[in-house]
Amino acid sequence: MKVLFLDRDGTLIHEPDGGYIDSIDKFNILPHVITSLQKLQFIGYKLIMISNQPGLGTAKFPYENFIVPQNELMKIFKDNKIFFEKTYFCPHFRENNCSCMKPRTGLIEGFIKSNNVEVEKSYTVGDRDSDVLLAKNIGCKNIFFSNKTHTGSVFNSHDWSAIADYILNEN
Repeated sequence: MKVLFLDRDGTLIHEPDGGYIDSIDKFNILPHVITSLQKLQFIGYKLIMISNQPGLGTAKFPYENFIVPQNELMKIFKDNKIFFEKTYFCPHFRENNCSCMKPRTGLIEGFIKSNNVEVEKSYTVGDRDSDVLLAKNIGCKNIFFSNKTHTGSVFNSHDWSAIADYILNEN
């Protein structure tokens, strides 16, 4: 199984100043995400959302505030026939030193092992160093969602259409 391990904030949806998408008015899907994921899913990629959400469940970032925009995102994807195999969120702060915060692999190790993921044909797509390092840690390729170049990535772009075209041309 080929997988796209997709970051959420700043990659699939706009990340506001302050970082927390804790209300529907802060929620905005980035351009070309829908059509690009449809194309990539059509050629056989399975979709996994994996996101660091430090403080999720705390007074500053209550779960109830997180789940409303998350449910809206998933509804929009479903309405557009985009289906995620799994969604994974790490609620810890970096200082907690957990095994699940990207770039660590704790959230997805079980999925990779139990689903025969072809890591060498899979990608992470994300906007942070932790996404690039996650790809390295699981042995897949990384696409850095940025206008900047990251030497640890096979492709760098802040345009979902270009990312879809790159992956389509690699297959």
